[in-house]
Amino acid sequence: MSLQLVSGLLANTGLGAVYQSIASKCSLLSKIPLKIQMRAFAYGAVVQGIFMYRCPPQESEGFSKRKAVEVLSPYLLIGGYIAICHRQAFKANIMSTAVLGTIQLAVSQLSPKIVAAMVQKDFDPKKLAFGKADWERFFGEVGEAPPIPENMAEILKARCPFNPRKQVGDTHMLVLIPKTITLGGEEKPFTLNLLQELIKKPKGKTTTTFYHYSEAVKEKLGKTSIQKSYWILMTKDVIPGSRNKTCCEQKQLVEKKGTDGYELPRAIEAAASILMHYFKTDEKLYGQDPWTFTRCQEKVKENQWPAAIGGFSGKGLYVNHVWIDEYYFRGVAAVRKF
Repeated sequence: MSLQLVSGLLANTGLGAVYQSIASKCSLLSKIPLKIQMRAFAYGAVVQGIFMYRCPPQESEGFSKRKAVEVLSPYLLIGGYIAICHRQAFKANIMSTAVLGTIQLAVSQLSPKIVAAMVQKDFDPKKLAFGKADWERFFGEVGEAPPIPENMAEILKARCPFNPRKQVGDTHMLVLIPKTITLGGEEKPFTLNLLQELIKKPKGKTTTTFYHYSEAVKEKLGKTSIQKSYWILMTKDVIPGSRNKTCCEQKQLVEKKGTDGYELPRAIEAAASILMHYFKTDEKLYGQDPWTFTRCQEKVKENQWPAAIGGFSGKGLYVNHVWIDEYYFRGVAAVRKF
């Protein structure tokens, strides 16, 4: 059962109790038999619950028209039901619908946070992470690597700064970015070009590739190596509200919400995180339903266009660059380094 549905049930239960206690005391509502009012309220709440369960809102929608529809739908049903059964009380219902709908719109913003606090989960960083053992399992030996930060369990348990209804462990990937990988007895620096080679020949796993590897990205970033191994937390999706915005707006959004040192990902960080998550879980993030890319820090093509990673499908991962500033499927991920 989703958090949205649980919070909706709690909100409707609480409002139903309040409604029952005040309906008989309101001069306008007292014209309508309380039994009919409560029956209508219950019918509307059930329909709302079904609506939220079958068509859950996307996290990026925020406080949108969809939110207003799902909250106000039971009250519109109440209005129709009472209008048919008691036409003389229709004016009274309009007033009660407006009042209760406004209250629940406010309650619906608070209740998910309350429920989330009640069902807070613990995360095991070792199970969540794609670390040294995972690199060696699928590809080859990595050089000296730092341990997972000691406070990582608490970080994963905390509220996500970009989606406070969830915890960091639900919304982020924890990935080791290695300095080197040993293949065939030769230690090689970890680069985008090497990553492209690795994912074509993983051990015991279905291969994938860079479906499109932009010449501009390959020329400027393909051989850029890592100075030392480090850990990153990267969001599993572009952060809410970052689509169809300029690079400057996206950077400001990351810095404003990610106050714990978050920044835009580098191209190799984004590509490695998306691909390693796939090898560990079989889940293709930053995919094509909907089309999703994250812009990156680096700019190519005469330092004008940012690198963009995403569109992951069975054909592979797009390692591209952006030539149009604003576009819906180009949002931005957020990365925190350790």
